[in-house]
Amino acid sequence: MEKSAVKIKARKLFTSSQFFVFVIIFVLGTVIQLCSGEFYTANSLVDILRAMIVIISGGTDVSFPAIASLTLAVVTSCMDKMDYSGPIILVFLFAAVLGALIGSLNGVLVGIYQIPTLIASLGTTTICVGIMLGLMKAREIAVLPPAMKAMSEASLVTVRSKSLNMASSLPAVFLVLVLVVAATWFLLNKTYVGRSIFAIGGDIQAARRVGFPVVRSQMMIYMYSGMLAGLGGITRVFLMGAAYPQNLLGSELKIIAAVVLGGTRITGGIGSITGSLLGVALFAIIENSLQLIGVPSYWQKAFTGIFIIVGTGLTSYQVLRKNRQTHVDVDGA
Repeated sequence: MEKSAVKIKARKLFTSSQFFVFVIIFVLGTVIQLCSGEFYTANSLVDILRAMIVIISGGTDVSFPAIASLTLAVVTSCMDKMDYSGPIILVFLFAAVLGALIGSLNGVLVGIYQIPTLIASLGTTTICVGIMLGLMKAREIAVLPPAMKAMSEASLVTVRSKSLNMASSLPAVFLVLVLVVAATWFLLNKTYVGRSIFAIGGDIQAARRVGFPVVRSQMMIYMYSGMLAGLGGITRVFLMGAAYPQNLLGSELKIIAAVVLGGTRITGGIGSITGSLLGVALFAIIENSLQLIGVPSYWQKAFTGIFIIVGTGLTSYQVLRKNRQTHVDVDGA
């Protein structure tokens, strides 16, 4: 029995999307290392971690980048007018609360008025962009106020490459990524809200029948998503050392691609933090490391498209296999 259980677990592992993404990362990293000798180095790994944060700051909820952009514009503008030099935690709290408030609009539209998520988030995107361009004039702030400037310059570790004569630093805001990943993992795997999220994604009518509070759960989902967008937007400011409100707009495709590549089913009900991080890591490598082997930057979009197709194809293939096995088991019974 124990050997059979081990075989089943091993089969699930080696046929999962996460495993295939890990293999692609390893093969791609090895090719870059053989061609340039600069992938498996402290510099490169630190740069990839940094790029991962940038990509994360950016579901079919396509309003995520727009909420992040509006939040970073409002928060940075307010702090700049105050010439803020107080505790940096208040900047993060301001961004998180503002992002959650904007995200609640999606929650109302999807949960109460039952508007499809894609349509609702497209509407929210247009509203956010309109406010940012119309009311705020999408003002760029090149010089941050004292507290924010200090945070943008803070780093956890700095490494140097003698062969390239360059230094790479891992910014202090990497800790935000760690906290967000830990909090989201706990929410999805250890709470009633997490179980309701998977249930709603799998079959919303079935979730209603078994007693999950669907509307309340959807409100919490989109408020939490908005909060993450707000934190992602302000993190982007710290990474760049300046506020460029329009910089995140248009990154929806990359975000969805990374999540789908990590094994999250685009129709809902299945997904994991580990898979999403692997998907993000792969795109970080594409953006950050392909130039080491002389691949032009415009080919990154082609690779993005290829990986979207591969990731979606793998997920669809796994669903088909599972359905066929279910039919075989039923017929055999």
